[in-house]
Amino acid sequence: MLTLANHPVKTVDIKVRTEYHGPDEVTVLHLRVTAQVSNLELAQLSSTLCSALFVPPDEEDLVLDALFRPRVRNPELGILRWDNGKEPASFRVHVNGKPSDDIAFPGATLKTTSILPQEGGTCRVTYPISVQPTEAEAARLLMLLKHETHATLQEAEELSELEIVSAG
Repeated sequence: MLTLANHPVKTVDIKVRTEYHGPDEVTVLHLRVTAQVSNLELAQLSSTLCSALFVPPDEEDLVLDALFRPRVRNPELGILRWDNGKEPASFRVHVNGKPSDDIAFPGATLKTTSILPQEGGTCRVTYPISVQPTEAEAARLLMLLKHETHATLQEAEELSELEIVSAG
């Protein structure tokens, strides 16, 4: 999973669906969130991905990091897909700079991530994320459509023993 930590993102699409989870009918929002990341972040997916997609700098390029690769190797490839399956994730939208205002979804699902390598050593990454919001969370998310904010996306945290005991 290509994680984000309080990173600028833009919600480009929101689709509302009703799904059955067992006998229960639940409202699910399917978000499409984009972010610009350094190509060095691709190492989170595979140690060879950056070198496969980008070439080393020329001698005339000013390079501060020996690993930096500014040029796309094969721009004709276009958008690439990284299949995450239906990976459980923790997704948190940071609103107003205060943790108490964050919209948190510890039980989110991440699907196939799209990666567009770009000149200059960056990638535009599109994350399809599914969440089960409350009415208030859904309304807040809808107000973020087409706006830039910050978000954290990481692997779902395992339940602590206290949460398991209180749930059972």
